[in-house]
Amino acid sequence: RRWAIDLREKSNIIIYGIDCVGAPITMEESENCVIRNSEIKHYAYALGYNSEQGIVGKNGNFISGKNNSLQSCHIWGSNGDGVMISGELNILFNCDIHDVNCIGSHNAAPLKLEGKGHLILYNTIHDTGRDCIRLGGGAHKIAYNRIFNPGRISEDLGVLKSGGTDADNMVIHHNIISNDNGKFIGIYFDNYTNNVIAHHNIVTGMKDGIRSNRPGHFHVIFNNTVSPDINNKFGPWEGTADQFGTVIVNNLMGQPIMAKPEVIRGQNQIVSMDSLKFGYKIENNKFSDFPDYIGAIKPGTSLFKAGHDFENLPELKFENDLPFVRNHLKNGCFDYSRTYEASMNQEDDELSLKHWEKTYSKNAEVLYFEGFNFPTNPEHRFSIHGNSLCFSGDKTDGVIQKIYTLLPNRTYSLSGYIKSTDEAEVLFSVTQNGKTLAQISSNRISFKGQSNWKFVQLDFDLGNEAETVHVQITKKNKGTAYIDDVGVIPNL
Repeated sequence: RRWAIDLREKSNIIIYGIDCVGAPITMEESENCVIRNSEIKHYAYALGYNSEQGIVGKNGNFISGKNNSLQSCHIWGSNGDGVMISGELNILFNCDIHDVNCIGSHNAAPLKLEGKGHLILYNTIHDTGRDCIRLGGGAHKIAYNRIFNPGRISEDLGVLKSGGTDADNMVIHHNIISNDNGKFIGIYFDNYTNNVIAHHNIVTGMKDGIRSNRPGHFHVIFNNTVSPDINNKFGPWEGTADQFGTVIVNNLMGQPIMAKPEVIRGQNQIVSMDSLKFGYKIENNKFSDFPDYIGAIKPGTSLFKAGHDFENLPELKFENDLPFVRNHLKNGCFDYSRTYEASMNQEDDELSLKHWEKTYSKNAEVLYFEGFNFPTNPEHRFSIHGNSLCFSGDKTDGVIQKIYTLLPNRTYSLSGYIKSTDEAEVLFSVTQNGKTLAQISSNRISFKGQSNWKFVQLDFDLGNEAETVHVQITKKNKGTAYIDDVGVIPNL
């Protein structure tokens, strides 16, 4: 059989304690379904495969639709994936997943994420051919997991890995990530990954603890305990290599941070990492938006629990809190149609300018430009990566977004990239109650180095009121302009 348990397009079904051998389960396009306390094993060894990229199609246990969950299951034994999660607001809770991707292919993993807003909580994910978690989609919460022993076949990997994606403030927190041979990368944001929040993770036994390849923007990395380091070792083959909007504070590490000058950093401490180190109290906390201690473990407390426990069930809890220091602009990479369209059954025009409203001539559109670092790169295409916002024609055109999450009496930074042709001028503006708080023109910005993109940044202050704040992007004059990787972060 193709599927041992088939809940495709079903709703409100709970299956408990049914073990499966020789075929996986599916909850494709289901809603409010649960599979709990099952062992699922030896389910994809017989499928054909391409050893470079992976088995074609759905080759693991598959979840899409909305509000479905896989709980307290033991999953193992596959050439392909362990669990593939797409759709929206699905849950993987208290599962043990191991011995999958036995061919070490690039696109397979014990856990592959697409879609939006999934909760990955209290799982043990280990012993696999390559990566342990492939991070696609956005706005997920990945917490209290025990993740170890990747790379049993291939060494080109991250234990948790993303690349070329707007992660939409995905949060990775309170995970214990380890390896037994001093190789690999613990948490890996490959080139063109934006908007990831990583905090209170313990990463040990790696070649690189947390790596953020360039360019990569609006990452918030705080209160992690990392061996050996946090770095940005690899930039693109050609073109912009910025890390603007990124914050690295309160981390405990074995080696110094490697990061670009524009990265905000402070209160990070280097110690010998020959054994697990608990946190250190900060007597004079310069970053009051963050905890008053360094490292993943608060002084005076014990190590947090991570991983599955079939005997003593952890609490299935939902935490929606985001740190205040983050990118407060939605869909500023204009990649929602790439991030969410295929997995959420929404049309491109519903997602491409989601959270933005067209202004003036209302001809703004989102366009896709292919390539990663080669054969094309940002210098030879009209996006930093993937999609960009395009204005064309002779008339004034624009988009606007209201921001709901800012606080009063703070200073913020608005930034992004612009590439324009002919006489096109692009204005970045911040307004409140119809009054312009700050504005900058692309005509006043010089190109940076050899790049043919202009990087725009301006600060603005909010007084006693933080409501009705809008970000506007406007093109004036004849010509075409492309905008990418826009964000608003609090200044520290």
